[in-house]
Amino acid sequence: MYCDADFAGDVETCCLVSAYIFLFVGGPVTWNTTYQKVVLLSSTEAEYRVLTHVCKQAIFRHKILQLLRLDFNSPTLIHSDSQSAITIINSSNNN
Repeated sequence: MYCDADFAGDVETCCLVSAYIFLFVGGPVTWNTTYQKVVLLSSTEAEYRVLTHVCKQAIFRHKILQLLRLDFNSPTLIHSDSQSAITIINSSNNN
């Protein structure tokens, strides 16, 4: 799974654009690109928000696989290019 956010990248609206793609067995299954409806104050906050949403989506997809009785126990790798958001997530996991 890959995700990214573009903090105020749209010069006309100054909106945050977020995107993610889920891969299953090497192929794309779901993807989304969205203008966020909230005002954020930093690129770290934007990336953290997208990572949070993607984590919730990953949990949802794991539950669907369980309902379909597919034995899928391997963890979902989430790729992000935001070191600051990753640091926040890792520090909150250590508490």
